[in-house]
Amino acid sequence: MSIKLQERGGTFSIYVPSTVQPRPVLRATGYANKETAKKVATMVASLRDRGEFELLNAVVEGKTTLFDLYQAQVQNNQPALKKLLKRVLIAPFIEPWLANCKANGLTEASVNLYRSRMQKLLAADGDDPVIYADELTEAKIRKLLPKLGVTSGTARQYLHELQSLCRHLVAEGLMPHNPAANRDLIKPPKKNKARRRWAREDADRTIVESADADYQAVFAFIHSTGADRGDVPRLRRRDINLDACYVDLDGNNKSVKRRRMRVPVEPWALPYLVQACEGLKPDDFVFEGLSLDAISRAHKRATKKAKVKNYWLRDSRHSYAIRAILRGAAIADVSEWLGHSSLATTYETYVHFDGEVKRILETGSGIRESEGAMANAPLARASGRSRRGNADSPVGPKATGHRRSPKEA
Repeated sequence: MSIKLQERGGTFSIYVPSTVQPRPVLRATGYANKETAKKVATMVASLRDRGEFELLNAVVEGKTTLFDLYQAQVQNNQPALKKLLKRVLIAPFIEPWLANCKANGLTEASVNLYRSRMQKLLAADGDDPVIYADELTEAKIRKLLPKLGVTSGTARQYLHELQSLCRHLVAEGLMPHNPAANRDLIKPPKKNKARRRWAREDADRTIVESADADYQAVFAFIHSTGADRGDVPRLRRRDINLDACYVDLDGNNKSVKRRRMRVPVEPWALPYLVQACEGLKPDDFVFEGLSLDAISRAHKRATKKAKVKNYWLRDSRHSYAIRAILRGAAIADVSEWLGHSSLATTYETYVHFDGEVKRILETGSGIRESEGAMANAPLARASGRSRRGNADSPVGPKATGHRRSPKEA
């Protein structure tokens, strides 16, 4: 049975049979010459009669055209075309991968960041972008990463996200193995010199007051609890106890199992948190619609306006910890509040600070004060609570609320 031609818009079209659609689908031949269009129709009929629907299915699904298919036949190159059609395009699988990441807890801001980074990475080679999955080889990745023009630390973040994408493609059966699994594809980043910058409470308060209105409560929360920037989008109303003056945060150390920490809030920040929590239900997020990059940029503007030089958002963790130590808080408590995996991490971090903090740690007063806390550390970790603050702690005895005894538990 022959296939009839239809003239449309100056070129001829034909109905292409397939096994992916119940009825033939109209597709343009790409030729205005009737004799050539007839040859295309004869080719389609021949493929149909021989039961070779692989190429016809590709035409119906839009993976190739009748024009390209006929050109491949004229050049006796249809096997190469079949091989090309079997190659897997990466672009259609980026959104499903991101949806999977989001389902596993990735924030919307991070999803957008992952998308833009993958687009930049795959196109980093200019005239030779990565389009198909089989083009992603270790050699190609080694070539792409240096062309991003970013620091080695940021390049490793790109590599981490590419590893996640490749794992998704492997799970879908689209790649035989993960070509980005080798972390040696890029040199480890140079270790930055440890920052020893901290500020007293009045400086932090000035920064908060100088911030944009939408970010004042955000910075009050971060500066008064030593929280990470990443804690902001996860914070819910139920995590804040305004009466007892504490917040419950997730552990932020990736090397240990995530756990809840009960962290005292410095009293000066309470008015900002009260205003931010007004009208919220327990499961409502306190801060919504703020990306991590936007938070950093807003903090930079605030420090500039407050004329506090060389003070990063991350430095506020040092400020919170040092103020707590200077007010007499146990080192073990400070370690717990910061989410450190061990007391040694906290000690090694702050023994290098000059002045009173260094004196307290070197004389061992902080360690002696911590001995009782260390004895109770397993109970504190199990319950997700820090040891009850003493009278000289940053926010007084009520900072962490009532601690249940083992009998009460």
